[in-house]
Amino acid sequence: MATKRDIAALKAELKGMTKKERKAYQREINRIERIEQAKHRKVRRVIGWTSFITVAAVAVAGAGWWGYTAIAENYRGPADMLSDGIVFVSTQYSSSNTVTVSTTDPIPAWGTPVATTEDYASTGILNAQVYVDYTSADSANFWTTYATSLESGIVNYSELTVELHPIALDTSNDYAVRAVAAMGCVAEYSPDSAWDANTALLQAASDAAENGDELSVDNLSTILSEDASITDETTLSCVTNGTFRYWAEQASERAATSTLYGDASPVTTVPSFRIYGQTYTGDIDDSDAFFEFINDAYTQAQEDALAETDSEDSDASDSASASASASASASDSASASSSAE
Repeated sequence: MATKRDIAALKAELKGMTKKERKAYQREINRIERIEQAKHRKVRRVIGWTSFITVAAVAVAGAGWWGYTAIAENYRGPADMLSDGIVFVSTQYSSSNTVTVSTTDPIPAWGTPVATTEDYASTGILNAQVYVDYTSADSANFWTTYATSLESGIVNYSELTVELHPIALDTSNDYAVRAVAAMGCVAEYSPDSAWDANTALLQAASDAAENGDELSVDNLSTILSEDASITDETTLSCVTNGTFRYWAEQASERAATSTLYGDASPVTTVPSFRIYGQTYTGDIDDSDAFFEFINDAYTQAQEDALAETDSEDSDASDSASASASASASASDSASASSSAE
């Protein structure tokens, strides 16, 4: 490989050569210089192409990441529904309490739900799960009958949280799935209207059953805007676009397979009411049986909390006794050693 030093040496030799020899050497020098220039041009091209490829790769990677992010956005769950349900809790405003939605992260794209934490022993609050289908007249009847009492349990007594799980028992029913997706939109963008939105969608199911009408996806935004007073454009656009449709299908299929609470038994009929690991199996029109079921759950929770406290006290007492015994033994040993001396 020729170098600059080689070229300089050849030029120095020209001075002692004949004209013919100088021409021959000059041709050789020119050849060597052309080779060097060609190599430099090649290096520049390689660097240029490498830079272009690098920039292009970064652009493609960026586009790929953007594409992944855009796709993932369509497969995540709604905010405030990490358990696949909307958790209604009591929050104090000024001097009174009101029902609000517990804030949670969304289920990430292709992720799984996380059960709501329940600790009756520490809080005195039980979490009840209600599964409804927005094409079910029975779900509507349940909500009409018990919504006020459940709301009172949340607000007036602060002894209850209600975790609403909208599901589609038949995921081939487009309206049923889209109505669930619509509640996802409300949970994320208009959570303060979630209770009313659920009521409005269930009332629509009841009216359709009574009048023999067919429920239409095209009416979902109208139901929510007129009957739940939702005017937020982002929420209504989300409903119209079916943004959370994938999640709605997945949440419904998860509920049909197993649940996060109690014995994890699947939801095969609606409405389904569950509290403290037990599922209400009585007649939804039998309010006495329903409230007795809830009272029994509280009684069991109180007994379990008391037993847990007694167990902890017993363990603490045993530990204290063992510690005292060890101290006494150490003291006796020290006394015996002192006497021996």
